[in-house]
Amino acid sequence: YATWTIAITTIGGIILSTIFTRRALNESRRTNHLMALELKTKFRPNFEISVLTLKYNLPYNKTANLSFQFTNKGSTSASNISFYYNMYSNEIELSSILKDWSTIEHNVKKIPSTLEFGQYHWEYIGFKVDPTKDSWIVIWFKYEYLGDIREEYIVRIQFGTFSEAVNQMLPSKGFASFNNDIIQAERKRLEL
Repeated sequence: YATWTIAITTIGGIILSTIFTRRALNESRRTNHLMALELKTKFRPNFEISVLTLKYNLPYNKTANLSFQFTNKGSTSASNISFYYNMYSNEIELSSILKDWSTIEHNVKKIPSTLEFGQYHWEYIGFKVDPTKDSWIVIWFKYEYLGDIREEYIVRIQFGTFSEAVNQMLPSKGFASFNNDIIQAERKRLEL
């Protein structure tokens, strides 16, 4: 009987040890998940778009060049940054921008280096324009941070007609931005 008692006690100990180990492992996974969410919330890039100027190349051709600066005002660096862009002659809402991805994705520029927090980057992009109509330019940023977290940021900028330009330069007259949380919520709403 002593051998059976030792065997049963040993098996019982192994079973209890396995149960407690699994519980501890599940708790550890849950804690790691919560820590990752906290890091994602506290440490993320935050782009600020500034110094927006549209310069018309008229009367030579119906094109315009947009120059802008974007600065990482967040608390961590962003890498693998690409931005996609398109020009529209009518006002465009976020839902339409998301649905128009197949058009926008063909106009892409990649930033060759990591953008540390506090750093800025200048860009210039050209468009065909109708100088008699307002223009809406969409710039869609995609980037990574904290190793493998991928996010997006979209800005929509409105510019007036050529007749409003001074020395062929035109400042923006409307601006909207959409962070990753807004984009994901709209994408879910649209079931994209």
